[in-house]
Amino acid sequence: YKSDDLNLYAKRAAIYDLYKKPEAAYRDMAFVVKRMPNNAPALVKMVEYGVKANVLSDSAALAYLNRAILLQPRLPSAYRYRYLAYYRTEQPEKALADADAYLKLRPRNPTMHLARAMALEKLDRNDEALAAINQAIALDGRKRNFYTERAKIYLALNDQSNALADLRRVQRMGGRVNPELLKKAGAAGGKTEATGDIAE
Repeated sequence: YKSDDLNLYAKRAAIYDLYKKPEAAYRDMAFVVKRMPNNAPALVKMVEYGVKANVLSDSAALAYLNRAILLQPRLPSAYRYRYLAYYRTEQPEKALADADAYLKLRPRNPTMHLARAMALEKLDRNDEALAAINQAIALDGRKRNFYTERAKIYLALNDQSNALADLRRVQRMGGRVNPELLKKAGAAGGKTEATGDIAE
């Protein structure tokens, strides 16, 4: 590391990430953070790459993200990645709070409405989860995983008919559905009707 232009390292980190080299991306961003420890966006990017590279524990990621939010409370990406850390560590109340904080800043992000629905589902607040996933679908109805998630919520609400309708929709969109989900939704034998990648 000879250059004093830290932007070069940040840009190179982004290129490494693009080429699926998160370890190298993490090293570059860690260098940037070492030189600029109070740069909140750099802290968040370092966490993003570190988690992808499996070199940061959730507790370490949370510590960096807490610092980023203290430094820059209106940074949406910090709440997004802290949500993921809380969700992975089975802290759905805190995950929900971060999804809400993100959506106050970026209310039309469908993926974070999905995230909010998933946290609510973990808390067994399924009516609210259904409203949240419906909001995600209203913003972007092209994502197969949105319908899969809604089907799971319908099943939690004992609504097999709507669950099955959503799973069939995923199949019509070219996705595969877990046969166990189909069986729970009442499909005969849990048979799938289409092949393709797992819904994303």
